[in-house]
Amino acid sequence: MLKLRTMLVLGLMLMLVAGSALAVNVTFRVDMNVQMQLEAFDAAVDSVGVNGSMNGWGSPSDRMLDPDEDGIYEATLEMTAGNNEEFKFVIANDGNFATLTWEEVDNRQLAVPDEDTVLDIVFFNDVESAGETYPYEILFQVNMEFAILSGTFDPVTDGLVIRGNKPEIGGWAGYDNQLIEIGATEVYAVVVNFAALEVGAELQYKFVIDPDNDQTGEDIWESLDGNRVFVPTGDEPDDGNDGDLDVQMDVVWWSDQTEVSTVPIDVTFLLDGRPAIKRTAEEGNDWLNGQDLEYFIVTGSFDNWGWAFENYVLLDDGVAPDEVAADSFYTVVVNFPAASPLQHVYKYGANGTDNEADFQEDRTMTLDDPNPTQLIEDQFGEQGSWFDDWLSVREVSTPTLPTEFVVEQNYPNPFNPTTTIAFNLPTPGDVTFRVFNVTGQEVIAENLNSMSAGRYELNVDASSFASGIYFYRVEANGMSQTKKMILAK
Repeated sequence: MLKLRTMLVLGLMLMLVAGSALAVNVTFRVDMNVQMQLEAFDAAVDSVGVNGSMNGWGSPSDRMLDPDEDGIYEATLEMTAGNNEEFKFVIANDGNFATLTWEEVDNRQLAVPDEDTVLDIVFFNDVESAGETYPYEILFQVNMEFAILSGTFDPVTDGLVIRGNKPEIGGWAGYDNQLIEIGATEVYAVVVNFAALEVGAELQYKFVIDPDNDQTGEDIWESLDGNRVFVPTGDEPDDGNDGDLDVQMDVVWWSDQTEVSTVPIDVTFLLDGRPAIKRTAEEGNDWLNGQDLEYFIVTGSFDNWGWAFENYVLLDDGVAPDEVAADSFYTVVVNFPAASPLQHVYKYGANGTDNEADFQEDRTMTLDDPNPTQLIEDQFGEQGSWFDDWLSVREVSTPTLPTEFVVEQNYPNPFNPTTTIAFNLPTPGDVTFRVFNVTGQEVIAENLNSMSAGRYELNVDASSFASGIYFYRVEANGMSQTKKMILAK
């Protein structure tokens, strides 16, 4: 009995030692002196924080202090040894951590060590010298005509602001810089004074719609590939002789949309959901945060990324536009009213969550104006890498389009239990894939639907088949090729 008790005590001690070894203190340090010289940070009123994967990217931010008043801020966080974390430093304008100016560098990386550590001092934004700076007075202008025509912006009830990477434009937050219409031109403008912009350093910004002008945070951002940018040269004129360099930015169109649809367009989204279904069957629902796979949704710039909006749920119920129920192909019709922008970015998600591909791995589409109907066919996860192991077919990037229809030998061959089949499609068309056993019985029949010209790879999973010889056939545009493959378990 004594021996058993001793073993239990030793076991508990080992567990406590192991548990305590996991928690380490990491001290983050950032030099803010250059930002003070640039007048991007005022130590008297602003605050500094560190946000990252270790604190939910600022839920809330971990505030940093400058105990020596030397412009170097620090914060010590308790972290888990062995974790790989990402982080950035932020400026809380006027000490308000709801209004942040984020570093513009890539996420900083940290492999948490197994002992207490004080990290090296880094400069905010990695800017080590203030360089030459000037005060600026900048007129920003945006044409909202197409945004008004499409119903995205209501000039009577909605507000319009500019946000960007400098405190004067909110540090990507806030509603202070309201744009107003110039006459009855549908061009909106605002003048912003900047205390000090560095020559050669990017001023990044976007225009943002505040629906109903209620400042609730349910905002509509411009859909752009990146941000708008102004780079000061220091050579701009001082037209007002007031010490500020004056810049009148050219008028830009909201979201850079210069073309809109002339008729209402119904777009049918047809989604092959099998990669997500296969992943769930093989791995469980961890990728869905423990939830069952219930439905798919499509969202994007056309609804301001409204992930919870029920009108964009895709169904597999056999009711038009879905042709066959329970075939793992899901459909929904989305109406784009007249005067909608022609270019859009979009994405699918399972259970209404952004889980199809990594951040900013979005799909693109162009409305086929004036055609009133359009069909878009996609496979869940094909534009990213999260579902590579479960895609039935994927397009392979090539320098030029293929010139002839070719179906290649599967590899590996023999295989167990999966193999890959590559084929070249010189012209667009409907593609089918079939597999037969040696008796001629069809064991796989897949309609890959309409595919554009290009090179593709098919993944075949034969884990449920018996060992032996099989024949596979790819058919497209009245052409077909058949080859033999060997499953050896």
